[in-house]
Amino acid sequence: NSFVHYRLAILHFTNKNYENAIKFINKSLKKNPDKKEFNILKADILFNKADYRKALHLLSNINVEKNSYLFLQKELLLSNIYLNISEFRKAETILLKIKSFFKNEKIIFLNLSNLYFQIKNLKKGILILQEGLNLYPSFLPFKFNLAVMYRNSGDIKLAIDTHLEI
Repeated sequence: NSFVHYRLAILHFTNKNYENAIKFINKSLKKNPDKKEFNILKADILFNKADYRKALHLLSNINVEKNSYLFLQKELLLSNIYLNISEFRKAETILLKIKSFFKNEKIIFLNLSNLYFQIKNLKKGILILQEGLNLYPSFLPFKFNLAVMYRNSGDIKLAIDTHLEI
């Protein structure tokens, strides 16, 4: 049964046993090659094995309806791939696009702040985290990232004040 193999692939993937995960997801795909969830999981496994080009190629062939959870999952994975291959502009474009569809997803704000931190655009990072904190004022990862951004931008007082809020 392809769903049993899919669940086994998830189990192995969760345990970071990517070789077994790929084996089981391939069995699932053999029975249901067009199943989008299966293909996205395979791309995620490939990503975690640092096989970015294969993951990117696989994702480029998956069409999912915008505003769906699968679309969010696929686009987040795409942005992570682009981030890992240093195509920062593409990663940013994808994250900003999905932010327009999923305005309240915390992971998008975190991923954008991590991207801006990585490319040393601390002003944008601070702004995106402040936007996230307006939606989720008690979400600690936003506050922690914001304190780090303040520290790295040289604003030690704001960094300390933000850390004290945590």
